[in-house]
Amino acid sequence: MQHTIEHNLGFEKAKLVAQKVIKAYKKDFEKYDFQSSWISAERVQLSFSIGKKRLMGTMKVLPMTLLLEMEVPFFYRMFSQAAISAIDTEAKKWIELAKNGKL
Repeated sequence: MQHTIEHNLGFEKAKLVAQKVIKAYKKDFEKYDFQSSWISAERVQLSFSIGKKRLMGTMKVLPMTLLLEMEVPFFYRMFSQAAISAIDTEAKKWIELAKNGKL
């Protein structure tokens, strides 16, 4: 499953947006044991737990997009869609703040 969030911030500001999104998401979804780990300069590994199942994915920071990718078993897709929707909403909020110089 892939989801793209478009922006026009360039890489450096987009990475700051990604960091803000991850920080907010970790706080808001603490009960799902949300974890993140930067595995390269532009890619962060994300994971959260639903029951006994740990779902994992990545966010890749690109100059014009944030790309979310998750491999999700069919039974858990509604949970992953909710997670992606929450990340999308949070990212768009921070993208607007960055565009307005308020990052």
